Amino acid sequence: MTRRYWRDLGILLGLALGVRLGLYLVLPRAEPVSDEAEYLAAAWGLARGQGVAFYAEWPWVRPPLYLLFLAPFLRLFGSASGPLAPSVREAVRLVQIGLSLAVPLLVYHLGRVMWDRRVARFAGVVAGVAFPLAGLPHLVLAENLFLPLLLAGVASLVGFAQARERRAGLRWLALAGLLFGLAILTRGVALAFLPLVCAWTFAHARRNPRYAILSCTLFAVVVVGVLLPWTLYTWKAFGRPVLVDTTGGYNFWLGSQGGQFRNTYQVHQTLLALPDPAARQAYAYRQGWAAIVSDPTAYLRGRLVELRQLLRINYSADERLVEGFSLGMVSVPHLVALFLLEDLLYVLVVPLALAGLFLSRREPGRRLVLFWLGYCLGTGVVFFAIGRFRLSLWPFLALYAGAVASRPWRTLARREVLLRSGAALLLSVAFWAVALPSCLGPYPASLGATRLALRSRAVARQLARAERALAAGDLNGARAALTPALAYRPDGSEPLPTARVVLAEWLRASGDPAGALAALEGSDWYQAVLLRGDLLREQGDLEGARVQFASRRLVERNPVDWAYDHLRPPPTQEIDLGNGMDWGLIQGFYQAEQEGLRTFRWSKGACSLRFPGAGSGKPQLLSLRLWAWRPAGEVPARVTVVVGETEIARFTARMDGWSEVTIPLPSSPPGSDVLVSLRCTPFVPGPRDLLNTGQLRVLGLMLDQAVIRPE
Repeated sequence: MTRRYWRDLGILLGLALGVRLGLYLVLPRAEPVSDEAEYLAAAWGLARGQGVAFYAEWPWVRPPLYLLFLAPFLRLFGSASGPLAPSVREAVRLVQIGLSLAVPLLVYHLGRVMWDRRVARFAGVVAGVAFPLAGLPHLVLAENLFLPLLLAGVASLVGFAQARERRAGLRWLALAGLLFGLAILTRGVALAFLPLVCAWTFAHARRNPRYAILSCTLFAVVVVGVLLPWTLYTWKAFGRPVLVDTTGGYNFWLGSQGGQFRNTYQVHQTLLALPDPAARQAYAYRQGWAAIVSDPTAYLRGRLVELRQLLRINYSADERLVEGFSLGMVSVPHLVALFLLEDLLYVLVVPLALAGLFLSRREPGRRLVLFWLGYCLGTGVVFFAIGRFRLSLWPFLALYAGAVASRPWRTLARREVLLRSGAALLLSVAFWAVALPSCLGPYPASLGATRLALRSRAVARQLARAERALAAGDLNGARAALTPALAYRPDGSEPLPTARVVLAEWLRASGDPAGALAALEGSDWYQAVLLRGDLLREQGDLEGARVQFASRRLVERNPVDWAYDHLRPPPTQEIDLGNGMDWGLIQGFYQAEQEGLRTFRWSKGACSLRFPGAGSGKPQLLSLRLWAWRPAGEVPARVTVVVGETEIARFTARMDGWSEVTIPLPSSPPGSDVLVSLRCTPFVPGPRDLLNTGQLRVLGLMLDQAVIRPE
């Protein structure tokens, strides 16, 4: 390897690392999205020595390798506060950033061995800066491990194709089998690709039939050897073997329903009623085939829809982390990177890649890459498609886009160049017809959404200044910052709902609660609903407040932390959790639940209670009605009670039912707020809780009521 080679790698490594670290700093620390919650929950069980027990109560089984990758992080950083501990995800992100650098380096290597340095540099830069690949380490998804393994496997197969000696070729094949086996144990979607790899291997060595058969056999044996321990383990764990995973059956059934079940809960319950994962997969496949046979025309129409979904840009897809972009909640660097380094780059790279595919013809591994591209498109269409499925295409699109830099048409006759260029142009036009409107069109296309998000971001900064001024008691400064924010009306009729909320807060602080209610009229934004309920509660209209606080938007979002920071509940010495009037009094709790006539909320590992105006100047008593239920094998909850910064009590909560705990409180100034914090050892409930609630919960205590009484 020459000095030029190492210089290229150094520059590429610096560029890719710089982009990834930049995104690490600007991307939000959001709640788990997409499949993140499932990966964290399953890996948590693995880290605690429970093996794959999680998947005994889950509709499908995933391959184990990414879970094994996550388990040490959870063991080291999540032992005290569970899989959602910030330190867990930060550690995973940083390690995945390092792992992701292998992708542009492997793309560069493939460009060198398949073409030349010019192709390698272009393709490596694209893979180094493309947002889908550079932002992927921020997410807890198996593609972080799958892509390096896949690319290393392809590089090994190209090494086999270029080997001059049979022994060297067989060594490359053995390495490829190992890497593909590990890739399949990361994402089972690659399993059905193996016959195509074997066919490619045989075709490459077909001039020597014995060598061709030996090559295919060696590759298959190594892959099977990698997969077999996992298959045997699942046989022992579930009573029936699972080759790799059982997601295929569920996804096939889902795809036959147009990508969405009519009653997802019922589907999950039906699958979980079956005795083991293999039976669930077989049942799902039967249901999918039955749906196709009953209406094949609808299924075929649906495949065209899925292809369109796969090719189009979905601006608000979960993995893009742009929730709240229309309200200015996404940073400017994030928005610019998304548009330039993902959406615009995508619609430019694909036509270049098509040109490279049609004009190149002699590079080693060409058919293998074509097989993979076709396989990914085919599986996306047959099952169901989301933008995230394009991740496995990006490195190879970068390679063939770079192939244009090698001027492959020089080796072709003019007529052949015209024919191939025409075919590439026709496909590019067809692609642009589908993808360009979702990139450069008005909202909700990427360009329109980016413009909206950038304008809203400027408004959000003004609103933040107004809120800081309100917190400081500067009503004039708040109004000055609020006025331009209210003038921005993206739909032509109303200001942003967040601007209406800040206006209502300003009117309330100015002594005009009626004006505050009028400012919020008609808005169903959750902050507006909460503030409207708080204003009605302040005026004594408790029934009206209950109607607002019972809004479905609040039930779904559960914004207890925002309410704690922004609402002004009246003085009280009693908090009845879950009764609909606890908004603004609690922090760190999940949705309200009901058991008979009793309402309660589960706390997180740390939670807070606020008793406005409850200070009496004398010592008081705090009574808590709670239940620290734990599943078998979990340690009892050790609870710490803190007032202000002072720890005032520790106790072990009962696990077998509701109990009342009374704790002496130190004196607080008369009329002051009494702030109580509870901390306890949390636990992660079973997979059915995740399935039923849709969120990965780390539970502390069930709290029914908290009351302050005279001593």
